[in-house]
Amino acid sequence: MIEPSAAAHPAGSPAGVPAPKKKPLWRRGPGLLPSVLALPVLLAAAGCTLWWGLATQPGSTWLLSQVPGLEVEALQGSLIGDLSAAKLRYTLPGSQDRLEIDNLRWQGLSLAWNASPGLWADLRLQGLQAQRVQLLLHPSAEPSKPPADLQLPLGLHIASLQVDELALPSLSDKPLTELRASLDLSAKGGALHQLNIQHVRWDLLQLQASASIQTSGEMQLQAALDLQSQANSSQDLPAWNTQAKLTGPLHSLALSADLQALAQQMHLQAQLLPFADWPLPQAKLDTRNLDLSALASGLPRTALTGQAALQLLPQAKPGAASSLNIKTELSNTLAGLWDAQRLPVRALNLDLNFAPGDPAALSIKQLELLLGAAQQPAGRVHARGNSSKQSGSQVVIALDGLRSEGLDSRAAALQLAGEIELSTGRAVNQLQADGPPPLLLRMKARLDGRLARSGTGMSPGTSVAPPATLSLQAQAEASSSGLQVQSLRLLSDGSELQASGRLNLNKAGSLAQGWAAQAKASGQVPDLRRYWRGREGSAWQQSPQALAALFEANLQAGPVPAQSGRAGNLLQQAPTGSARLQLLPTQVGGVPVSADLSYLFNDRSSLPSLKLALQAGAVNQLLAQASLNSAGHVLADADLRFEQLAGLQPLLAAFAQDKQTQAPRLEGGLSGKFTLRAQPGASSPTGRTRSDPTKPGAADEGWAWQTQADLQAQTLKFSGAGDSAAKSSATALSLGSAELHWELGSAKDAALDISAKLAQLSGNGWKVPSASAKLQGTWAQHRLNLQALAEGKMPAALIPPGQPAEQMLRGPFSLSGLGGLSSTPNAAWRSGAQWRASEIKLLAQAQPDNAPNTGAKTRTQAADAKALAKAPWLKADGLALALELAPQAALKQLRLEPGRLELLGAGLSWKSMQMQAATADSKTAIDIDLAMEPLAVAPLLNRWQPDFGWGGNLLMVGHARIKTSPSFSADIALERSGGDLSVTDDSGVQQLALSDARIGVIGSPGVWHLTEALAGSNVGVLAGALTARNADPSALWPKADAKLEGVLEVRIANLSTWGAWVPTGWRLGGSVFASANFDGRLSAPQVKGKAGGANLVLRNPLLGVDLQRGEFALSLDGERARLEHFEAHAGDGQLTAQGDMLLGASPRADFQILADKFALLRRVDQRLAVNGKLDLKLDADALDITGQLNVHEGFFDFSRGNAPTLDSDVEVVRPETAEAAADAGRAANGARHRKVKVKIDIDLGNKLRVTGFGLDTLLAGNLQLTQASHGPALHGRIRTESGTFAAYGQKLAIERGLIIFNGVIDNPRLDVLAIRPTQEEQRIGVTITGTARNPRVKLYSEPTLDERSMLSWLLLGRGPDELNSRDNALLSSAAMALLSGTGESTTSKLIKSVGLDDLSFSDSGDQAQGTVVRLGKQISNRWYVGYERGLNATRGSWQAIYRLAQRFTLRAQSGDDNSLDLIWQWRWE
Repeated sequence: MIEPSAAAHPAGSPAGVPAPKKKPLWRRGPGLLPSVLALPVLLAAAGCTLWWGLATQPGSTWLLSQVPGLEVEALQGSLIGDLSAAKLRYTLPGSQDRLEIDNLRWQGLSLAWNASPGLWADLRLQGLQAQRVQLLLHPSAEPSKPPADLQLPLGLHIASLQVDELALPSLSDKPLTELRASLDLSAKGGALHQLNIQHVRWDLLQLQASASIQTSGEMQLQAALDLQSQANSSQDLPAWNTQAKLTGPLHSLALSADLQALAQQMHLQAQLLPFADWPLPQAKLDTRNLDLSALASGLPRTALTGQAALQLLPQAKPGAASSLNIKTELSNTLAGLWDAQRLPVRALNLDLNFAPGDPAALSIKQLELLLGAAQQPAGRVHARGNSSKQSGSQVVIALDGLRSEGLDSRAAALQLAGEIELSTGRAVNQLQADGPPPLLLRMKARLDGRLARSGTGMSPGTSVAPPATLSLQAQAEASSSGLQVQSLRLLSDGSELQASGRLNLNKAGSLAQGWAAQAKASGQVPDLRRYWRGREGSAWQQSPQALAALFEANLQAGPVPAQSGRAGNLLQQAPTGSARLQLLPTQVGGVPVSADLSYLFNDRSSLPSLKLALQAGAVNQLLAQASLNSAGHVLADADLRFEQLAGLQPLLAAFAQDKQTQAPRLEGGLSGKFTLRAQPGASSPTGRTRSDPTKPGAADEGWAWQTQADLQAQTLKFSGAGDSAAKSSATALSLGSAELHWELGSAKDAALDISAKLAQLSGNGWKVPSASAKLQGTWAQHRLNLQALAEGKMPAALIPPGQPAEQMLRGPFSLSGLGGLSSTPNAAWRSGAQWRASEIKLLAQAQPDNAPNTGAKTRTQAADAKALAKAPWLKADGLALALELAPQAALKQLRLEPGRLELLGAGLSWKSMQMQAATADSKTAIDIDLAMEPLAVAPLLNRWQPDFGWGGNLLMVGHARIKTSPSFSADIALERSGGDLSVTDDSGVQQLALSDARIGVIGSPGVWHLTEALAGSNVGVLAGALTARNADPSALWPKADAKLEGVLEVRIANLSTWGAWVPTGWRLGGSVFASANFDGRLSAPQVKGKAGGANLVLRNPLLGVDLQRGEFALSLDGERARLEHFEAHAGDGQLTAQGDMLLGASPRADFQILADKFALLRRVDQRLAVNGKLDLKLDADALDITGQLNVHEGFFDFSRGNAPTLDSDVEVVRPETAEAAADAGRAANGARHRKVKVKIDIDLGNKLRVTGFGLDTLLAGNLQLTQASHGPALHGRIRTESGTFAAYGQKLAIERGLIIFNGVIDNPRLDVLAIRPTQEEQRIGVTITGTARNPRVKLYSEPTLDERSMLSWLLLGRGPDELNSRDNALLSSAAMALLSGTGESTTSKLIKSVGLDDLSFSDSGDQAQGTVVRLGKQISNRWYVGYERGLNATRGSWQAIYRLAQRFTLRAQSGDDNSLDLIWQWRWE
């Protein structure tokens, strides 16, 4: 019991002292109240800080930067809400596992309270996307332990998860793509995790899956997977589907899967123990016709049928380790060649035991492979072996009938049989481990077989040599301490190779600690023709080609002290002893060949040396030697003396592929000397320090070297291999002489001197008479100068039309500039470097060389040609470029700094021009930004078409912008910047009055746009835009099946302004328009729109063509077009037409043409009007024209001349243009010709009159025009009506006139009879028979008279008895004319043969004494000299006549009468 007094006092208080009273809470201390009041403020501040870190971009950036191992690039947004980051990297602290995410984005992130026990909050995202996710996992040596639970304090709910590419390099080199899923972690109050995958792709497979797992207890897992593969018709792969289920507690899962496809089945059952030492204790697989190629790309085609089982065997005795057994029995009915994407194994039988608890225990009871297909067996492989800690590892591989051609058709035909034994004292799991017992691998091999001989070099019809027999016996031992080959012997048809040797290491696995080696080998081949037949008929086949070689080596090397320098290392690493390889003297292909390579280093008191002597031919040799001096420097020299390269020709000819192939040919000689001084370290061979060894990286400078060479070539000729002399000559090179000298060093400031000269270098179509180049300075700064005189063929695109197809260009070319390498050549080769060039100058000048003269040139053309000869076609100054080199001098980047050049008179400037070489992760990248400065067009057009009459001041500008990275894009345009063009013709100067001219191309992968525009008041308006889109967007260029879209508008108000574009003499008039929309495919376009014309005029006064008031209307509808109306007038008639056309891939046209009094010709001397109807059908293969025509009216007067023509003895030779040559080439190559079918009936009517050369008649009759195999054919008869023929002063009446056509158009048969009218007492006339090419003219009389009488009656109308001497002369002249026909008379030929122009006879009476003989010669256009003398005169007279002008002539005469006359003439009709 406690006393009240005691209870009233607190413990420890003195007795009797009253306890102090309690103070109120607000009075208990001066700091309590402020603390209580500050708590809400602190909470608010913490909340604000948290909100700042989660809901603002600066706060989120700071907050993420505090997470260990997390790196974020280009963060946008905040953690709460929407966020994006270009790159996110997270490395798990304390490990090498890393997560990398590219282009991370999420939307709608929110944090909400969760009232469920064990959960703090829920984190929800509306969407999470990433372009690429890479998870790098490193294996761990610690075993995995089962988790106690999977509960999380925070729930995560992602409604939409999208990942374009998910890479797991530790599992597969092929990523997962197109992942679309949703994720719920801590669902149902934290009791369940759920994952739903709507779609994901891996290689050829597509997967859909759903999975859920409990977070506590046994953690039951329920997963269902749907795996699919689409059908692939190109590889003949069917579609298939696999359903798989994974169920059970997390520590013990059951897996089942079933595959169903066309003729394929697979069933799998397995037990999984994820946390056990061996996670797969039991599995069974049943397959039928399973094709592995459908599972992953790159796998071969198979049809596997059979079983595979993995079973945990019961313990043999208590306490013993458990073992697993794998048994497989599979057959493959689709076995085939590996290069045909087949697996060359048709059966596999395997029986194998191993112990999961003892990795050393392995027993291969049976491993049997049947190789090749059933139709082409390739042998059998059988293996057996075992492994244990006690007995080590042993395996025996037996080959039976192995045939390599049954495995891969690309392999040489090899047959093998035999056995290979491998054994070692270590177990299989200790083969790569260090420690005792030492690894010693023993090998014994006994193989026999046959090897088919190569058929290369055999001509067709040559018998195939029998296969070579092979026998190999080898016995060897290998360990980490050395290698010993007790014996090696290879035999093949008399050829033999024997070798033995051994290599001992002072320290296991290390050559640096010293080694010793001894080896001997000898080989001989009695006849190399057994293995290489050589070219038929070559020197190789004339005699046996024996070869023998010897090798012997006895070398040893000690350890290299670590303290010695690099030079000391080199000398101390050189092995002592000797080695020698000899190729004994022999004849190879008829060429004497021998070689000797030797190494000698007797002891450390001498120096090592290497020597080479090679002899090829009688005088061709190479001598080389290299040695190390006491300082460790390498000294090397070589002397090349190949003065008769033609002596190697028999050896080259032996290796031609067949008899038809032209072997490469070499002629001329090469000679030169080469020296090299090199040493490892940082000093040059001359002793000058290259760099400061104390600087970082100085010790890694590599070798320091200096080299010098002088090479010469004389009369060098080379022609490449080819199957014809033409192809061999196409690669022929000829070099008169050349010299090359260089002095190089490895130091960056070492002297750099390279010079080269050559003379008379030529190839197919080009020649360099002389050239020289110099490169002087240092690697850091040097200057290049190149001068050359070149000749070559002018490109066909630069040759104007009408000029000779082959023209030569000859002119100087020069190049100069400064250059510099950013590092030493060693560092550039090892790590890459940059080479920069500046002050680059280019100049190339050329002019046509001895081009054939095509006619007189105008003064303007001559001036243009002279200017062309002086103007350079390429000129540049002040250019600069940078060349980035990767290691081993591989091109990395080429960049041309902004600059300008002139090309063919056009100024080209660029802002950017660079090329990035392709890498393993990217393709070649090109960036070009090119601009063309204002270019005068008229001079170029005038040079291209000198007779066209181009003029004006039109200026064109253009640009080209091309990029290939990150995606391809192209923008190319050429457009008018100002000025106009004019055309000068016989009607004067016509201005085109251009206001717009542009053409442009814009392209990107799969889409290309073409735009064009031309506008001018005198040429009209043309505007269009076309777009081609590929179905495959990855295809760069438009394909034939690309979708076509576009429009075209044409308006030409006056066609007469286009008259200069039509042939000479033709005139155009009227207006045309066209409006069209394009659709369809590029190979089969569809056009919709309209086209028409009005007041069309087509005239040619010279030919008599006069078409007026023409008009047409054309409608276009997809692949169809219709000529709705066509009408044209000429004379008093008209021509109409209509029809249909089918466009696209198979074009076709069908027209009906109607003529009504249509005047085809309206010339004064030639008029023709026709009536009729024609049907024209046209397609890609045939032309069919049928119909009837009749002549309404016609008149032809052949007595009036046509346009002026050249004499018959003048032959015009026109050069073949490039276009004509291409057309001729296509025709010669068998281009498809269109079949032509013509059948036109022609009625000449009764109004067709023909006059001229004495003929005046009407023509009538019927003809039929057809098409024969050799060309047009004409059949029918033409007859004359009421016709006369005036000849020899008489008008003969045509009684019978027939012209008969039997097919040949230009050579009808003739049957004409013309009678002299009013000749009552005697019928006399002329008959014409034969053909038009060979007519026969005869006199006709009734009754029959002799020739002289018929001629007298025909010409004079009386008999020969009544003639005087004048009549006789006339009769003789007429007889000569009849004998000569239409050709040159005998008299004329006689006059020309004696050099005269005039020889005539005349008489003045009935007696011969009055006859006068005249001779004359036209000396020039104005001078004539003549002589005349009468037969009864004693002397003659001379005349000299000079034509002063058109109407005045001066004549001087000397002889019987001397006179000087001035004659004035005036003529009228």
